[in-house]
Amino acid sequence: PQGDPYRPPRHLRLGLGVGDRSARLLGIEAAAPQRLRAGLLFVLDEAATEGNVFLPLDELWREAARLLEVHEVEPLEAALSRLAREGEAAVEDDRAYRTELWESECRLAEALAARAGDPSEALFEEPRRPDLDVSDEQWSVVELVRTRPLVLLTGLPGAGKTHTQRVLVQIARRARLS
Repeated sequence: PQGDPYRPPRHLRLGLGVGDRSARLLGIEAAAPQRLRAGLLFVLDEAATEGNVFLPLDELWREAARLLEVHEVEPLEAALSRLAREGEAAVEDDRAYRTELWESECRLAEALAARAGDPSEALFEEPRRPDLDVSDEQWSVVELVRTRPLVLLTGLPGAGKTHTQRVLVQIARRARLS
């Protein structure tokens, strides 16, 4: 709503501090529902800038309580419920999302499920193992990519994802040239 210091235009990224100082000068209480909602949205937005699509509720409560100096979870839960009713946040199981990110994740999940259900057919003939240093686990990923409609390659830094991808590209190029 107009005049709400906690709701600057979406294109302005002022942070919570500017709005909070303005609101306090206008006499808005520390436990005001709009302040709590703004704080929750701020924490979710900050998590998104760090690459997180959602936050587990316990982490959201912890971060929002620290930021807002609120010591009880109940007012935060009520504020999140209102955000969900207003379409600004989504809660699924023990996770809280900005609505846009939750909708994107749902669309992605549908697309991945459809792709995973496609019939399997080999992308290329079974390759010979390259001269590169490839672990058995990395080589099994090559076989999965060759024979499955969908493979998600994940792992911690240094696990060999990039090296495995290089091997896949090399094999795919070689298969296309022969």
